[in-house]
Amino acid sequence: VELERKKSELEREDKGSEDSAVLRGELMAKEQTIQSQIREINAQKMKQAQLIKLIKQLEGDLNRSSIIGPSLPKERNDHKYLSDSFDVVVSNDSFDDVPLSSSFSSDFENVSILKSERNRFERQTKELEQQIKNTLRLLDDVREENDSMRRDNVQLYEKILFFQKNSNVDASAPDFLELKDKYQKDYEQNLSPFAQFHEQSRKKRVEQMGIMDKLIYGATTFFYQNESARTLLAVYAAFLHLLTFLTTFVCVAGAD
Repeated sequence: VELERKKSELEREDKGSEDSAVLRGELMAKEQTIQSQIREINAQKMKQAQLIKLIKQLEGDLNRSSIIGPSLPKERNDHKYLSDSFDVVVSNDSFDDVPLSSSFSSDFENVSILKSERNRFERQTKELEQQIKNTLRLLDDVREENDSMRRDNVQLYEKILFFQKNSNVDASAPDFLELKDKYQKDYEQNLSPFAQFHEQSRKKRVEQMGIMDKLIYGATTFFYQNESARTLLAVYAAFLHLLTFLTTFVCVAGAD
């Protein structure tokens, strides 16, 4: 009855492992889609940053040309005269006395258009940054769920190994071999490297033992791992001591 119960539990866990494998594949595909979206968003963000930088440069050039350009005579283009003219314009309390030409008004309109475009790009950049944050948060959740599922699968594989060793489950069955190929690597990686080194060292020392040492080691390991065997050994030792004591007592009493 216990064996049938274990087999039914094993069948249910195999079915759950198939569902978890399908879900794991869907999560991995979803993670790849999210990563591609992040790359596209980053590319758009870089393009917008370049456009904003270009707009700011154009704004600076247009501002300089609109302020200095109308007050410059055509025959004076040296740097000293440009600096003096700029100081004169800036020193005025207002720009009301400066005559506005048609080129100045068109430049001013261009600056307004560029500023509105810059503000629009900045808003889009902020929206993209928020979208990237949300996508990264979703990606972290997917990765955490994937890791949790991988840990559950490793625990399931460990239970399957336990049932296989302690029951009559066929280790060469196709379903078991498929599970072994899929989760054995994760199970071994989950083990502690110190425990693996200790196990390898123990096996090496056992192989170097003699025949008698191996027999003694095997018997000791058997009694150490089996509680019923330890109980029988203790009862047997107590019975031998009691028998020896009674035999000695009878011999001494008969001699008297």
